[in-house]
Amino acid sequence: MDLPNLTQYRYDVFDILSDSGGFARVYRAIDFKTGYQVAIKEPRKPTPAQLKALEKEAQMYLYLSQKNEHITRLTDFIKMPGQDYLVMEFIEGWTLDDYQCKVVRGPIRDSIAIPLFLQILDAVGYIHRNGYVHKDIKPANIMVRKADMKVKMLDMGISAKLKDINNNAQVVGTPAFMPPEQFQKEQCGPYTDIFALGVTLFCLLTYSLPFTGATTTEIWSKIQSGVIPPAHQICPYVNPEYQPIIEKALRPEPWLRYQTCAEMADAIMKIKV
Repeated sequence: MDLPNLTQYRYDVFDILSDSGGFARVYRAIDFKTGYQVAIKEPRKPTPAQLKALEKEAQMYLYLSQKNEHITRLTDFIKMPGQDYLVMEFIEGWTLDDYQCKVVRGPIRDSIAIPLFLQILDAVGYIHRNGYVHKDIKPANIMVRKADMKVKMLDMGISAKLKDINNNAQVVGTPAFMPPEQFQKEQCGPYTDIFALGVTLFCLLTYSLPFTGATTTEIWSKIQSGVIPPAHQICPYVNPEYQPIIEKALRPEPWLRYQTCAEMADAIMKIKV
């Protein structure tokens, strides 16, 4: 695959960071002006709708990253005939998926997982307070910086302002992390992200998903059942006091979940790590 030529915009693209088949590709480049590495995102299919979505994502990063250290920082936005590029800070580290798979190689101990998760709650709570819902929270969209284990949120591509959410829009997201209201195209809100956060916490502690199946329909049937496997039975050294917190976050009824990230964080911090 040919790398994009962006030297006229001061960037030397030299590597592919992500080409997993989704909405976009992500490249690594050197910024000639600063000498620092950056991550550059391009839509895989630069249709007018995809380019508009990328520009909307850039605007969200620009607005949200100004006041929260856990939101990845936008450094540039390049408009070219037929293709746009979003330029972000390069994060030396791992996605939470890779951290578990390649570094920890299994469940993350409470003493590490909970401080990481509280950072995630801080970031997502900030997104909510500014009127947005992320709608695609999962370990693959969360980076952990190698130098200091600081969390950075990625991929705001399908995020939306609360006032702009279209309940009849196409279902977009990752099935195992989606609550009933999201895949049924009902009213989404901060409680939608709370569900995905509950799945993420379960993943960190057990290195497994609470809802699995051979098909999307099977996964969604289990989500609607509200039956949550006990995390401490999957991984014996998980503190069983986290189970009620996970179960509340994963209730199929949105009004029975935590309604804010701060409420979920308060419940977690009452447990001794």
